[in-house]
Amino acid sequence: MKPEYAAWIEANCPGTQAGLCHSKSVAMQKAFPELILCRGYYSSPVDGSPGHWWLKTPEGEIVDPTVRQFVMGTAGSYEEYNREIHGELPIGKCMNCGSEVFESANPPSSCMCSEACAVSFDAYLRSEA
Repeated sequence: MKPEYAAWIEANCPGTQAGLCHSKSVAMQKAFPELILCRGYYSSPVDGSPGHWWLKTPEGEIVDPTVRQFVMGTAGSYEEYNREIHGELPIGKCMNCGSEVFESANPPSSCMCSEACAVSFDAYLRSEA
């Protein structure tokens, strides 16, 4: 890894940075526009295969500003998201039931996993008013 990348990570990503992989990767890409933002999965025998964001150089070298969140650290492997292999990615959690929300959910681009959850949540809000 280039020394300037390591220095940026050291200065901007103290500690584990768990849950901040997207925002820290985007911030690092702004500082180093040559880096490519990647979304996919980090895998290791200890950490499992959680969804993750990281960067790579044009030559394909992984630059992960939040790798410290994983027990296996740099010993883990990275797999970029491929819709044909992995299917649809979740875009968030349902505000009503906590299930994953997908772009194809009804209503689309909502914070609800289904029309039924949207109706249920609306009824709950109206009862609290």
